[in-house]
Amino acid sequence: MLCDRRIDGARERWIAEHIRALELGGADTLENMGPAHEACAMVKTQDDHRRAAKAKRQKIQDIGAYGSKRPLPSGKRSPWKRTLSGRIVRR
Repeated sequence: MLCDRRIDGARERWIAEHIRALELGGADTLENMGPAHEACAMVKTQDDHRRAAKAKRQKIQDIGAYGSKRPLPSGKRSPWKRTLSGRIVRR
């Protein structure tokens, strides 16, 4: 259970929720599932999505997959280049 309240199956809406989200490395087994109020599960799911997105951003940054948003002047991605004489001209 996600909260400390008891679930009244006849009067409240509930679902089977993954204790550790699949996108965060949880297994799709019965041991990783538990009952939860529908409203509590929605809050947990939103938090899981936020945490998974942050982990993906960190992984992409760690492996260096992001390109520079501000390329260096006369770098490979810059619209300018430096000639052998030292002048800067448009590519």
